[in-house]
Amino acid sequence: MEADQAGPTRARPIRDFLWFCSGVNSRILAQCPGAEHNKYAGIGATVLFTGLLASFSGGYALFTVFQSLPLALLFGIFWGLLIFNLDRFIVSTIRKDGNLQRQLSMALPRFLLAIVLAVVISKPIELRIFESEILEILQDRRLERLELAEQKFQAKFSEKEAAITALKSEIEAKFQIREKDYQDYKCECDGTCGTGRIGRGSECQRKEAKYLQSNREYQEIKEDNQTRIASLQADLLGLETELSRAKSQLESTFSYGLVARLSASSELPPGPSIFIMLLILLVEISPLLAKILSSRGPYDEIMHKIEQRFYLDQLEEINQRKLELNQKFDMSTSIHEAQVQHELKRRKETLRAITDAQLALIKEQIEEWLQTEKENLRKQKGKK
Repeated sequence: MEADQAGPTRARPIRDFLWFCSGVNSRILAQCPGAEHNKYAGIGATVLFTGLLASFSGGYALFTVFQSLPLALLFGIFWGLLIFNLDRFIVSTIRKDGNLQRQLSMALPRFLLAIVLAVVISKPIELRIFESEILEILQDRRLERLELAEQKFQAKFSEKEAAITALKSEIEAKFQIREKDYQDYKCECDGTCGTGRIGRGSECQRKEAKYLQSNREYQEIKEDNQTRIASLQADLLGLETELSRAKSQLESTFSYGLVARLSASSELPPGPSIFIMLLILLVEISPLLAKILSSRGPYDEIMHKIEQRFYLDQLEEINQRKLELNQKFDMSTSIHEAQVQHELKRRKETLRAITDAQLALIKEQIEEWLQTEKENLRKQKGKK
């Protein structure tokens, strides 16, 4: 019995962490049956593995560009946490209210993002899986560039070598002419050919002069052509040096980086690439599918009741606030009406007092006028 209790106790931190990955309220979920525990632990594991896959893929992609392990680790962790937090947020905001269309509309942006992420994540994985084939393609490209460079120089080599061969042929031709003239000169003087007379006759002297002329021409052409041959051979050495320099430059500038590997991967058969992308896409949307395709359970019911209670409490608070405001408005209106009535009454009394005062003044003025008129009449009568 103690062993049975120890097992769940040891597994509880892992379970709680997977619940955290799924974005649920662990205190509420703990009150639900065990089936709900397993369901949300599975959803959390899917979110976690998706983040880990994104972390590995993003780190490897950056490593192929910068060849820096610390930088790749930092970016991989950042990228994985970004995808993990995004999946956790979306999964936690999808409510199992029975409206599949509403759930799909909420998850639609994440589905679109999953397609983009599947392409982004699958490419580094594809580069790693087919690394040997991609390197072979890049090696073939390198050899093709080297062969192309050699072909560009080969025409120059052929031209120089043909010129050297032509100069040597010209020397050889003059040498053969000189040798022929020498043989004719020797045999004529020996009497073995030509006129058959032994000794330095006119014909022997003529052939001797011809031989000497051929020998001079041969020596001149030989000296001149050997100078030109030496110059051409120096040009050949320069071309070989230039070719070697061009090959070294091609070797140093040839890239095995990310862009070159992506370009080489386009020459691979499309089937494996599409399969890897679809697999990554399935992994990317698996947290959403797990949440959408799962049935409505006790946890969803409790959350729905809590949310409804919260909405009702807020509505009641709003209504209470409206009632208080209405009461304050009514009271303010009553006070205002009382103040208006009091002001009207005060003004009426003021007007009445003013009217009475004016009447009193008019009455006094009339009496004064009357007294004045009476005195005037008395004075008129006294004069008469």
